[in-house]
Amino acid sequence: MVADVKQNRILANSAWVQNWLNRLGPLLGLLLVIAVFSLLMETPSRYLSPNNLRVILAQTVIVAIGAIGMTMIIISGGIDLAVGSTIALTGVITALGINSGMSPGMALAAGILVGGLVGVVNGLAITRLKVVPFIATLGMLGVARGIAKWLAGQQTVNMPGT
Repeated sequence: MVADVKQNRILANSAWVQNWLNRLGPLLGLLLVIAVFSLLMETPSRYLSPNNLRVILAQTVIVAIGAIGMTMIIISGGIDLAVGSTIALTGVITALGINSGMSPGMALAAGILVGGLVGVVNGLAITRLKVVPFIATLGMLGVARGIAKWLAGQQTVNMPGT
């Protein structure tokens, strides 16, 4: 009887630790990565500076927005492999529009329109043509990436004043 109580207590404790690690594991991993890079830098204060953290956060916004959209698609049981290429294509369209003298609002509208067009083509291929989402979006990945590279001339497209 005493052995059963001890075993139940050990199992309950291990379940509690597992639950705790499941909830805090990603945060602990992030803190570990920050600590390692801080220690590997010659000047850790530069790595942890507010300006550097601002730059990191500004650069991850695009990835975060794409990840939110992908989360919704994956939760619904689908997949879209063309997200990154579509983001690149819409960025190139928007930047080229601004560089050509369009107003920022018009250039942004053109980028959104192209992104929506890519989504419509994917959606029609999947729903009407019954193409497997993996294959349809894999094909669109190549098409969107190719168009973005072609429009950009295989170069980085910079905005005026950057």
